[in-house]
Amino acid sequence: MMLQASFRGAAFLFDAATTDFGRRVEVNEYPRRDAPFPEDVGKKARRFTLNAFVLGPDVDSARDALIAACETPGPGRLVHPRFGEIMVQCLDCQLNEKAKERGIARFSLTFTEVGPIAFAALADDTASAVSDAAAAAATAALASFTGTFSTADTAPYVTEAAQSDLGLALSSIIAAASTLIQDPFSAFAFLGLQADVILGDAATIAALVAMVSFLPLPPPAPAWSDQRARGLMDNDTVTAVRKAQLQLSAPPPMPTIVTLTPDRVQQAANQAALFTLVQQIALTEAAQAASASSFTSSNDAIAVRDEVAEAIDAVVFATSDDGVADSFTALRLALVADITTRAANLPAEQVITLKSSLPALLVAYRLYGDPNQGDDIVARNKIRNPLFVPAGVPMTVLAP
Repeated sequence: MMLQASFRGAAFLFDAATTDFGRRVEVNEYPRRDAPFPEDVGKKARRFTLNAFVLGPDVDSARDALIAACETPGPGRLVHPRFGEIMVQCLDCQLNEKAKERGIARFSLTFTEVGPIAFAALADDTASAVSDAAAAAATAALASFTGTFSTADTAPYVTEAAQSDLGLALSSIIAAASTLIQDPFSAFAFLGLQADVILGDAATIAALVAMVSFLPLPPPAPAWSDQRARGLMDNDTVTAVRKAQLQLSAPPPMPTIVTLTPDRVQQAANQAALFTLVQQIALTEAAQAASASSFTSSNDAIAVRDEVAEAIDAVVFATSDDGVADSFTALRLALVADITTRAANLPAEQVITLKSSLPALLVAYRLYGDPNQGDDIVARNKIRNPLFVPAGVPMTVLAP
């Protein structure tokens, strides 16, 4: 019995076919072990071998058409009487012609199935972009500070005031970091000693404030993204760091200075520059902490994004330094792009109200088919007893 088929539109007949299929298996054999371990690595590509032929008065043109189809690069469409239309690649084509068989050309054709071409998806490293933008913003903040702060050729009280202001700045830093480091008082004593040594050197004071803003991390510390990747900081710590740095980035109350003399003008400029530097450096850290956070819902991610972005906006609007404004604007854009991209892949929150009190495990099973999600429901709604999720009370849960 002859069956009709075609490849790339070139028709032919065949009377026998072999199909090779199954699984791809790697047999692992180990020293001093008699039993091997066969490892299934996926479905085997199907191969079709056909004993084909063309015949008739136009055998020459039919033969040449089939040869051309087999020699055309790339996959083509094979119309198979059993498997229908499938995309295949021709692996081998052998022609057998005999002088005593006029009007017929025999082929041995071998095809393999072709699957869809899948390329690795490319994604921007938005977290690194935030780290780079934060470093640039910190550099701009330090440059702005060193261009403003000075105690050279001023009255002694300007230096004394600068020392007092530095002590206040360090106190605010230690207060914000007190929940993140084990012994803030010893750190403060060290920083106070350093302040006495370096006072009058704007560049060194800037470096000190920059170092102080990193107090929540054990110095020297890897980059934020590296720490999160290596598991050096859990998400609760990252969240605490972000909140502490945002606390520092808020404008502090500063004593009013009556600027009647050039020295008083410089004193006021020094005070404003010092506290502004602390705010700006802290904000660069807050942005990196936000980028390093792990979020469970898109709502959480967007809330953190907007909180830090709003603080950055305040810095941009308050500064008269173009370099600071540009660098913090770039930091804001990088942070918004990073968290927005990540939030797009997270579930949203929704509000539900139970008609009757149920265990959290049962609520999670009914919502998600997974009782393990009960812990998230309990934590998200601060439920005291997970065995009794209250009825009639609106609760926030992740959308299924």
